[in-house]
Amino acid sequence: MWRQLCFMAVCVSFLGGGSAIAAGTVKGTGRYERIKGRPGNYVELYEWNLYLSPDSGFTRGERRRLGACQEYGSACTPGYYQIDSPAGWYTILVTQPIFYARPTVVTDVQLIDGQIVTVDPDLNPDYSCYHVADGAWSWSTTWYQTFIARGTSITRVQFMLAGSNASSIRVSVHRDNGGAITSWPQVGPAKSAAAGTGDGWVGYRSGDVPTTPYERYAIKLTGEGGTPPYDFGIRSRVEDGNGYALGQAYDAAGNPRSLDLLVTVFSDNDGTVIPYIDMTPGNVEDLAGGDRRLGTDVSCNQRSVGRC
Repeated sequence: MWRQLCFMAVCVSFLGGGSAIAAGTVKGTGRYERIKGRPGNYVELYEWNLYLSPDSGFTRGERRRLGACQEYGSACTPGYYQIDSPAGWYTILVTQPIFYARPTVVTDVQLIDGQIVTVDPDLNPDYSCYHVADGAWSWSTTWYQTFIARGTSITRVQFMLAGSNASSIRVSVHRDNGGAITSWPQVGPAKSAAAGTGDGWVGYRSGDVPTTPYERYAIKLTGEGGTPPYDFGIRSRVEDGNGYALGQAYDAAGNPRSLDLLVTVFSDNDGTVIPYIDMTPGNVEDLAGGDRRLGTDVSCNQRSVGRC
């Protein structure tokens, strides 16, 4: 029997089963790799929502704000959560529709009477270099960052600038054709985000920007509008042998640079599909009255996050 839970900004559907018989605890940290392929150093998710929904029944389940230290005292670290709930099988949804990253789903979470289970919900970027280093940037009208795709489509692209004479940044994805990076063909539509010194991002639905796993692509960032020559400085990490091993930055002329750009590329590489999602950065008002709007479906081997 299909079960569906609908609550503030989240609607969860899955195949029910099991029963609540006693009490157990689940705890952990929401996070993702700071540099893709370098486990052990993570960006913790702050002010994200985590929902623990039982796989049977129609109850809402528990919600926690990741890193809400007033709830946990000295045990709290960034991204931390802890929930006590009746023993049984659960699904975890981690989401924050107005942030730059995409949601993630963890299935088959079992709580056992009197036991503590640790589940660290990891977001799944194809590429990440969330490393802010003062002085480690250069200015250009265009930047490229190459990476190896892991999923079948890209759903979020984030970047962080050090400064900008451009008023907006156009984001596009390009596929390696064996030639100079400036000749790589574009995949899917380009989108623009306002230039600023914080996180900028654009979003796509699954399938909008199709990719082939284990093939090489590039994120292209192009300055638009503002003050000529519409250049900008993007924060980056100087390569020292411990950065992203499968790609690098290129400048507007296509020259390789010993840098990894502060860009994060999220995809559906974890099997989660996003058919619908809020694409406008920072619209807090979109969460008001958001029942049945943003959520997740979980069915057999396919998972999707979107509108219910």
